[in-house]
Amino acid sequence: MQTDPSVILPLCDVVVDLHSGGKTMQFKPFACIHKLEDRKLQARSLELLLAFGAPCSLVLEEIDNGGMLDTTVEQSGKLFLAAELGGGGSASATTVSIADRGLRNVLCHLGIVHGKSALVDGEQAVLDTSAAGAYLHSNHDGLFEMLAELGQVVRAGDPIAQVHSLTDPSQEPIIYKSNGDGVLIGRHFPGLIKQGDFLALVAAPQVKWRNEFLS
Repeated sequence: MQTDPSVILPLCDVVVDLHSGGKTMQFKPFACIHKLEDRKLQARSLELLLAFGAPCSLVLEEIDNGGMLDTTVEQSGKLFLAAELGGGGSASATTVSIADRGLRNVLCHLGIVHGKSALVDGEQAVLDTSAAGAYLHSNHDGLFEMLAELGQVVRAGDPIAQVHSLTDPSQEPIIYKSNGDGVLIGRHFPGLIKQGDFLALVAAPQVKWRNEFLS
């Protein structure tokens, strides 16, 4: 059953959208918000993001946001928070725990329930994906092999993954390298990959967001 957003959204103050990578992606668990032109809404969104308390917090710039629920919510002036918790369309004890704790933290932050937020250990990393080349896509069909682990710090030029030919085993694999410095937070999940498929996502630390919007 489909629901008309024009009916539901006026009844909402906040939308929280939880995912686990679908069938083709895997992520280091993170919560995310979008870059917004409305500075007040941006500041409130960042506060909500940090309140969720995911191991990793991401300020996201979508490649194509037309027609997305995210865009509809934000254009209506509402708070939107999403999370990618794991991958392969699956859930684990760890990712379910992150979701449970994060949702309770959000409810506490909004004053809907009473209690203290359960924060993660240490200062949360706020990462950004606006740099050119943060998203990598495959230019080849083949057998997919990772050369780096999710959560690993990488430098520009570091090998991230390689694609092996399915038709010529003697052919050298095609190596994909990071375009910049950052943290590997997303990867292709299945063993086979096709041209145009999402391959990896490298996000860079973003210190200025805390200083600019939470000072």
